[in-house]
Parts: sequence; structure tokens; C-alpha cells
Amino acid sequence: RYRQRLAMMMVGIGGCTALLVTGFGLRDSIVNVVDYQFEEVTTYDMSVNFTGGRTPEEEKDFISDMRPYAENVAFYHQSSIELEFDKHVKEIYLIAGNQEVQTFIDMHNGSEPIPMPGLNEAVLSVGTAEALGIEVGDRVTMRNADMQVLDVTISGIYDNHVYNYAIVTPQTIEAQWSQPTEMQMAFVHVKDGKDVHEVAAEVTAMSGVMNVAVSEDLAGMVRNMMKALDLVVIVIVFCAGLLAAIVLYNLTNININERLREIATIKVLGFNAGETAAYVFKENLVLTVAGSLLGLGFGRLLLEFIMMQVKIDMVWFRTVLTPASCVWAVALTLISAVAVTFIFYFKLEKINMAEALKSVE
Repeated sequence: RYRQRLAMMMVGIGGCTALLVTGFGLRDSIVNVVDYQFEEVTTYDMSVNFTGGRTPEEEKDFISDMRPYAENVAFYHQSSIELEFDKHVKEIYLIAGNQEVQTFIDMHNGSEPIPMPGLNEAVLSVGTAEALGIEVGDRVTMRNADMQVLDVTISGIYDNHVYNYAIVTPQTIEAQWSQPTEMQMAFVHVKDGKDVHEVAAEVTAMSGVMNVAVSEDLAGMVRNMMKALDLVVIVIVFCAGLLAAIVLYNLTNININERLREIATIKVLGFNAGETAAYVFKENLVLTVAGSLLGLGFGRLLLEFIMMQVKIDMVWFRTVLTPASCVWAVALTLISAVAVTFIFYFKLEKINMAEALKSVE
């Protein structure tokens, strides 16, 4: 009977639910970024930056010095490079290491493990691949500060949330640059029971060490950065809930004012307060449920769009929406509908039946 109001209700409530889904989805997408990165991807406790490349003898000496503190040590090369693909350029970090690097960087795409690259191949972090539209099998060009060029094929793309990396083997660098790879950094797993910061202080004092970066400190820095996005999520959820209440209030008010004569008639016919309220409000509740279910689909699309726009060069986000968030989005919309119904229940009681039934013709 009231198709225009039905469309308004579906669009209004669906939009509110979509905003709630987006807000909760943003939270789902950012809340576990730090834990996932530093527990499931980069599992090392600290990275050591030396004053220069280590010789085999110096590597053995460092490993010997670290025996009281470390379980595992792996040397690798890291430098800043420009990655070029399809006329697009992005500055990332190049890591060159042997097979033991996988002990410290767990390369996987979802549940699929990514093996170390072969000769003239590279494994790329997913943030870089998405930014430049790179897929497995594509050939890319890497250029360092000395304008030395690596032409490699992408053999795999792995999940990585913090910073952007390309991983190659030392043999690839030696084959294309005709020079030995300078292993000027090391990953370290600290022994259980040892304080990471105390070990870092001991390592910093060692000969040839320039500085030490503790993963726990980097995790804290990223976690603090995420707090700004938490505020955005709170604002979106609050505004979406408020919007749902306002939309329901206005549409219910219009509904009652347009149907005063009809409501007064059924009250005259003997409908009690509960039956009158059910006659009027069951439409709202049914349309709220239908609009909420419609909003779940739109919310997922809106979340995907927003996550595509949230591009932070340092951090890559995966779009995540848990079933609990969908339930909460629908539940909050229904709570708003029930609250509005409670408010207008008393307005129905105050309708003057004689006044409402007066003919205006």
C-alpha cells in the first residue's frame, strides 16, 4: 500500500546497516595486523645492522659471541631499491638471503607456503604487488642507488603487513652484478627467558655493530599508529547507529501521521493498545529486518571500496569481515528499531480518536 515509504525504509535502513558493517569490518581488518605480522610473518626478535658486509670469519665470530643470547642467527643483505613494472615505480626494500632466512620470515599466502625464489627470481610482498598490479610470473626491474639493475621473475607473492619487500637469493645478485653479496645485517632469535632489550644493549656494544632494531619496539610503533584508525571506527559505528535511529524515527512518524484516521478507526473498533501497536509497528520491524539483510551485502561492497582507498605505504591491510561483526550490525539496527517503536507506542495511546475521525470534506 505504501511503496514509496517501503523503498525509503529499505534504502535508509540498508544504508545504516551497511555503514555499521563497514565500521565493524574496518576494525576486523586492522585489529590483528600487528599480532599477525610479528607472530606469523616476521618471527625474529631483533635485526642487527653492521657497519659493513661481514666476512665468513666475522660471521663465525659474531655467532660465537651470540651463543649465550641467541638460538638462531642468519645473515642477509638489505638495501633500498626502486622496483619498476609497467612504467610504474615504487621504492621498497630488497632482502637477499639464503634458505635460513625462512626461519625468520615465514613466507605464505593465506595457508599456502611460498618457497624461496630460485636463480633470477624474486618473492614480493603483497602490498607492493597490489600497488603495481604485479602477478606471479611477471618480470620486474629493480634498481639500487648505484643504478645497478636486477631483472627478475616474480615466483611468489607473500603476506606482509608492515613495510614492502622483495626477497632474492645472493646467487641472483652475484650472477647479475658480478660481485659478492654484502651481508651487512642479521636476524636474531633470542633465547627463551632472555630480555630482548638487555640482549640488544649487549649486541650494540659489540665490535662492528652499527645499531639494533627490536621487533617489539617496531610492533609498538605500528600499534600506536593503528589507534588513530580505531577512533575512525568508533565515529563510523556511532554515527551509523544514530543515523539508523533518526531514519526510523522520521519514517515511523510519517507513517503514523499519514494513517491517523486508519489507526483511530481500528481503536474505535475495539483494538487494544498491544493490538494497535502490532498493527502499526510490525511493518517497521519486518522492513527493518529486510533492510538490514540488504545492508549486509552493500556493507561488504562498501568495506571493500574503503579498504582500497586506505593506502598507507608502510602498512598493508587485508579486508576482513567476521560473522560476529555482521550479527552486531544487524542487532544494533534492530535495537534502534525497537527503541523507536517504544517511543511511538505512547504516541499511539495519545491519538484523539474523535479529532482524527473528523471529515475534512
